[in-house]
Amino acid sequence: MRKKLGLAIVMISALSMAVASQAGAATPPAYGAKCNASWTGKRGTPAYRLYKKGCVAAAVTAAKAAQEAGDSDDDAANATRAAAACRVQSPPPRKTKAARASFRACVSAVVAVQQVYGGRPLAATLAGVQGDATTDQDGTGSASFTLNQGHGQICYDVSWTNLGVVSGLHIHAASDNSIVVPLDNDTNLTDGNAKGCVQNVSKDVMKAIRQHPDQYYVNVHTDEYAAGAIRGALHA
Repeated sequence: MRKKLGLAIVMISALSMAVASQAGAATPPAYGAKCNASWTGKRGTPAYRLYKKGCVAAAVTAAKAAQEAGDSDDDAANATRAAAACRVQSPPPRKTKAARASFRACVSAVVAVQQVYGGRPLAATLAGVQGDATTDQDGTGSASFTLNQGHGQICYDVSWTNLGVVSGLHIHAASDNSIVVPLDNDTNLTDGNAKGCVQNVSKDVMKAIRQHPDQYYVNVHTDEYAAGAIRGALHA
């Protein structure tokens, strides 16, 4: 019996690793925390270890799918992805009460992972506009974003080099250069980096950026180049 159980653990472990590899993303420890939170049984048991590995692998798969789809705010889509991913880890028939409880815990955890970590990722490469003396020809930078529309939240990580004193940074609409999202949560702009999350972004703005990122750009302003030293269009 122990020998069979050990073999089952090895097989589930290998399957979990394969799914995580296919997802193409590292597994945040927070995924495991969501899996732990949904588990109602005793921890440290073979059943728990099987569940945990399968749950994390399912979370990686579903979160990546949610990021690509850009609909982590859609409860029905999250539930469908969670059930499909958990079904891979715990195929039917689930004849025992424990197996059914494990599957339900997996689905609950994976839905939660998508809601928090399934936001659409966007990025931008920042530089001065070639030939435009009103921008900094020496400055460079990069920006990455995660859009969680269901939470009205945009998290950002913007870095820059070879710039003077940075006075602000924003996401602008390309159509009229208006500021649509101020990225001002990080008040220390002297270290070449700004990180933070903007809350309560309107659903209309979130939807427009998510669907047409190329129509928006990141702009880093400095004292010398008040209209924007370096900028770059958003892209998936």
